[in-house]
Amino acid sequence: MPDKALNEAVPPMDNFREAVSRGDYRSAIKLAAAMDLGALAAEDRVELHFALMEATAELADDSEEEQLADDLMVQIGDQLEREGMADQDARFRVANALFNKGLILTRQRRNQEAIAAYDELIRRFPGAVPPESRAQVADALLNKGYVLADLGRREESITVFDDLIDRFYYAKESRIRLCVAKALFNKGDTLFALGRSEEAIAAYGDLDGHFFFAAEPEIQKQVAYALYNKGFTLGTLHRSEKEIEAYDRLLSRFGDATDEKLREMTAWALSSKAMRRAGAGASEEAIALFDDLIRRFGDAAEPAIRKEIAGALLNKGAELVEAQRSEEGLAAYDELLSRFGEAAEPELQAQVAMALINKGHACGELGRREEALASYQEVVARFDDAEHSGFSQPVSMARAEIEKLGGDSTRFGAN
Repeated sequence: MPDKALNEAVPPMDNFREAVSRGDYRSAIKLAAAMDLGALAAEDRVELHFALMEATAELADDSEEEQLADDLMVQIGDQLEREGMADQDARFRVANALFNKGLILTRQRRNQEAIAAYDELIRRFPGAVPPESRAQVADALLNKGYVLADLGRREESITVFDDLIDRFYYAKESRIRLCVAKALFNKGDTLFALGRSEEAIAAYGDLDGHFFFAAEPEIQKQVAYALYNKGFTLGTLHRSEKEIEAYDRLLSRFGDATDEKLREMTAWALSSKAMRRAGAGASEEAIALFDDLIRRFGDAAEPAIRKEIAGALLNKGAELVEAQRSEEGLAAYDELLSRFGEAAEPELQAQVAMALINKGHACGELGRREEALASYQEVVARFDDAEHSGFSQPVSMARAEIEKLGGDSTRFGAN
């Protein structure tokens, strides 16, 4: 009891400072919430304002206390503003609190409340944004666009992305430049989802043209994504030459990149270009592109790239067989089986199953019945069980081919 009585006699700010000093930020925030803020001296409110931002950074757990601290910072900032005591640092803390509140609400899927927090931040800076708060406003616009798109309000999200782009297109700060790049990319994706492909291509092209030589790694990734999606979109419009130009531009800029995502996009671009050339009947060019992909990334450990390597070997084999170069085609299938035959990833196992099916077809065409039969039987033996329930199609194909060859399709795998 004496300790409690003594504690109550201590001025509120002293209790707050003591809680902060021992790292008890939750208690500090609750103490701040219980204070009569209007009764505090101006310098105490400034101190409280700064300390609450420190507390939210230390907690960073989306807790009720963190959200309470954000609300208190806005409240105190408004008091300082009314009294003519707010400086740019205080306005920055208010902007930071509103953005952090929106971010927490977004993560909690409280989307309407998140939009309201972002709107409040944006409302406070309708025109020229003070340098200290520019990044928060750009981030708020970007996140608001994301939330609207997630809610299916795509037209509204495009309007928000455009607002961000218009405000900050020529920004020099890397954080804001990244927001602009992401807004352009997501604008493109949203337009594509709405069936407005030409406008999507224009958005991807704007991102590419504006940031092609950007040095920032995260912006480079946005450029690579935009170039790939631009190519893909052009492909859906049957504009194959322009599609390939987009892939070639990606390859020219990022073909030697070491970043994992950029390597992945390079592999996708090579694979897509090869498939497009194969579809156009340019078999030799397609085979050369598959070989380039395999040469560049043959030792890759990244799962997404390993999948592209397996696909390149499978499609190279098919192109070679189609070109009456069956022995080379079989060699490609065997290389796939050697590299990925024991892989655990379902995507790679599916490629293995198709390589065995294709190998069986190729051996059958060459009159090598026993080798064909062995390939089909291996498909059944390996993939006809509960663990591979998604492999019913290749297993059915293999059983049908075994029946045609006069073999026993029930000896292998589950009955």
